[in-house]
Amino acid sequence: MKKRSIPWRKGDVLNDPKGEGGLGFRNFQLFNMALVAKQGWRLITEPNALWARLMKGLYYPNGDFLTARKGSTSSWIWSSLWESRKALDLGTIRVIGSGEDTWFHKDPWVHPIQGHTISSLLDPPSRVRDWMCQDGKRWNMNLIHRHCSPEEADVISRIQIGPNGAPDKWVWKFNSTGSFSVRTAYHGFRNHLKEVNQPMPNDLNLPADDDKWKWLWSLNLPPKIRFFMWRCIRNALATKLNLFRRKCSPNTTCQLCNGEEESPIHCLFLCSHAEATWRTLFPSNVVPQNISQWIFSLREEGNGEVCRQKIFCLWNIWKARNEFVFKGVVPSPTRTSIFAFREAAEPHLTPFSSSTFNQPREIPSLSCPPPFHPQQRIYCDGSFDVATQEAAFGVVITNSDGQIWDGKAGRIICSSPIEAEARAILDEKTIKR
Repeated sequence: MKKRSIPWRKGDVLNDPKGEGGLGFRNFQLFNMALVAKQGWRLITEPNALWARLMKGLYYPNGDFLTARKGSTSSWIWSSLWESRKALDLGTIRVIGSGEDTWFHKDPWVHPIQGHTISSLLDPPSRVRDWMCQDGKRWNMNLIHRHCSPEEADVISRIQIGPNGAPDKWVWKFNSTGSFSVRTAYHGFRNHLKEVNQPMPNDLNLPADDDKWKWLWSLNLPPKIRFFMWRCIRNALATKLNLFRRKCSPNTTCQLCNGEEESPIHCLFLCSHAEATWRTLFPSNVVPQNISQWIFSLREEGNGEVCRQKIFCLWNIWKARNEFVFKGVVPSPTRTSIFAFREAAEPHLTPFSSSTFNQPREIPSLSCPPPFHPQQRIYCDGSFDVATQEAAFGVVITNSDGQIWDGKAGRIICSSPIEAEARAILDEKTIKR
C-alpha cells in the first residue's frame, strides 16, 4: 500500500512563482489548457491550413472558431479545442488595419475596455471600416459619438488605424511581440484567475514585497538551506504542533525538553538546546516573535558573514532536533554551534558549484569559530551509548584567532552524555594547567 505524504501547503501556494512566495511548480490544468490553446490559436491565425479547413467544414462551416458551438456529436479533439476558446478569449485581440475583416460590435478590438468589445446595441451589425472616414485613415467621430457611450468613443478615438490597405490581424496581448506562446498563455491565465478569485487571508504575516522573496532565493546558499528557510517562513516544518493539527501526533509536547508546546518558534529558538546554541554563537541574540519577519530582517543586516552564520545556526538546530527524534542522538549545543560555524565558513558551498552536489564532499579540516573577545576558548563534546554505558569525548582549546592550541579525546564509563561533557571539561582544564 502506497503511503500518502503530508501536504504541508496548498497546491496553489506551491504553484506560485518563487518571486511571489511559492516554489514555481506548474499548475498542470492551466499548463494543459495553454498547450491546447496553442492549437486553437493556429485555427484562428492559419485558417487555410488543411486541418483548419477540415475542422471548419465539420464544426463551423458558416462561422469562425471563436463563435462556433460545441455540438452534441463533437469528437474529443474538438471538445478540447472548444474548451480552450475560453482561455483564448482572455488574450486574443484584433489589431485594426483596413477594418474590413473585423466586426464592430462582437470582435475584441477595443483593447482598454473590459472584454475588448463594444457593448452598445447596434442595428444592423457592421464592420469597423464603416465607422471610419471615407479615406480610411481617420475615425468618423460624429457617427461614433451618436451610437456609442462616451467611454467607448474616447477609447476608439485613441486607437491607431493601420496603413492603407493593411489587413486586420489577430495578436496575443500577453506577449510584447503579439505572437502566442505557451509560456505567456500560462502566466496570463494564472494571473487572470488570481485577479478573479478572492485572495486568501495572510495569516502568516508574509511580505507582499516581491524583492524579499527574490532575495531569499538569490542567497549564496545550498538549495536545501534556501528551501528550509522557505519552509520556516511558510510554517511548513514538521513540528509536533503542526503534526498535531494534521492529526499525525497524539500531543504537541516538545520531545527535547518535554516541557512546552513544540511550535516552530519554540523548536528553533526557545527550546533548551536551541537557546543554548544561540547563546554560544550569538550571546545577544533576541528571540523573535515571528520567524518570517526574523528571516527577512537578515536582509537589512550589513554583515553578510553574520547573516550566513545565523542561517546555518538555524539549519543545524533543526538537523540536531531531527537526529534526536528519528535516531535518538542527544543533541549538544556546542557541537551544533561548531557545525553551524564550520558549514557557514565553507567557501565551496555555492548554489552553482557542481562539485558541491554531484560529487562526494570531502570532510573539511576541523575549524572552530574564534572567540568574540581576545581570549582562549574551550570546545567539548561527548557521545553516550545507553546500552554499554560507555561514552566518548573530545575537547579542544582555541586561541584568539580561532586556531587549535591543544586538545584531547578518549573513552570513559559514565551514566549520561552530560556527565561525559562535564568530565571532558575537567580533563581540558587539566590540559590547560
